[in-house]
Amino acid sequence: MILGADELRILLKEDGFLRNLDIEVIEASQGRMEVSVPFDDKIMRMGGIVNGGAIMSLCDLVGGLCIMTRDPEVMNQVTVDMQVNFLKAISNGPVRAVGKSVKIGKTIAYSEMIIYDGQGNECARGSGNWYLYRGEGNWTNSR
Repeated sequence: MILGADELRILLKEDGFLRNLDIEVIEASQGRMEVSVPFDDKIMRMGGIVNGGAIMSLCDLVGGLCIMTRDPEVMNQVTVDMQVNFLKAISNGPVRAVGKSVKIGKTIAYSEMIIYDGQGNECARGSGNWYLYRGEGNWTNSR
């Protein structure tokens, strides 16, 4: 089942961690996902900037889920490894995260992610590999 924007919105509301971040799905298309998060206390650290862990979580989110917008056999995915390069502190919002599925293999997929601040500046760039769970059904029964 290829996930579209509506299914991804449901998934985000059901996820115990992600539902607390007020994530808005902007786009979910063939191998691409874009989300937006308000610049507020939920993602900030001391100094009025976005927490690095929040940036990594957004990279993990769009990097993994963009795979599920491209391959109908992928029922779920988990991160194998991920690298994030922090290029600029984020001090304004909303924060946007864009993920692009670059390569999907039989068991491993590779994605690239970019994080932008509210002024459209590229603030972080990441890449990673995700292990793929394939099978019949959909993501709701693959947990």
